[in-house]
Amino acid sequence: MLYRILILISLMLTQATWAFNDIKINGDDNIYHGGEGDIHLTKIQGIPPAQFTQLAMQLGVTQSALQSFFKILEQQQVAAEDLDATLRRIASHYKQLKTKLAGLSSDDEQVNALRQQADTALEQGEFAQAEKLFNQAHDLDRAVASKALSVLQEMQAVYEKRQLSAADNKASNGDLMMTQLDYAAAADYYQQALRLIEELQANLPKDFAQKWDSYAFDAAFALDDAGDYRPAIVLLEKLLPLREQRLGKNHADVATTLNNLAGLYKAMGAYEKALPLYRDVAK
Repeated sequence: MLYRILILISLMLTQATWAFNDIKINGDDNIYHGGEGDIHLTKIQGIPPAQFTQLAMQLGVTQSALQSFFKILEQQQVAAEDLDATLRRIASHYKQLKTKLAGLSSDDEQVNALRQQADTALEQGEFAQAEKLFNQAHDLDRAVASKALSVLQEMQAVYEKRQLSAADNKASNGDLMMTQLDYAAAADYYQQALRLIEELQANLPKDFAQKWDSYAFDAAFALDDAGDYRPAIVLLEKLLPLREQRLGKNHADVATTLNNLAGLYKAMGAYEKALPLYRDVAK
């Protein structure tokens, strides 16, 4: 059973606009010709081809698409007084989709082909087919994206391991310089190791926090031996809260850090800063 709705379309031939106005019924006729070229439609079915073509042109859509618009109005049982606004809204969404689709491009020719097929389906008013084609393009993209993510994760793991290994090599040179009593060179190597680890900081697993801790302490120790107190203090002040968080304030390594930091301040003559730290160690 056909769903019958009353539509009034006022199509102004002298303007690029049209509108639904008060609904008029002229017996069983499908159209009523008003003044000044107005065309009043009394039902969706049976619209004369000429008026249907004019309406599609006014909306800027294909006739096949317009037929689908009418089906949507029918399926949604849109009230007569809302037909004008609703049809305009449908046409607007449709044209926005077409515009966006025209701007899409993929590196995958299969995806591009599916989108082109979907665009053709839209032109033909085959919306269910267009939805199916968009979903097929989605599935293809997702499959490739999943494979790419797997490769990316593997490469990320390789990157992290090799970066940490590179840091270990720099730290080994730091140890070598300490053996040769070249404390400034040792400090430089340890700090290079730290920078390599810090490049990974955003993705650094907790297991590697101890590695950063160790290199930071070694660098501060070497700087102290080289008499370069200020950068040593900067490192230990950064290291202290991290050790407290990771190990707890009562841990021996925390006490060692406090003691070394106090010693550096004392060496610089900053006794007012050294004394509270020594007190913390004694607690």
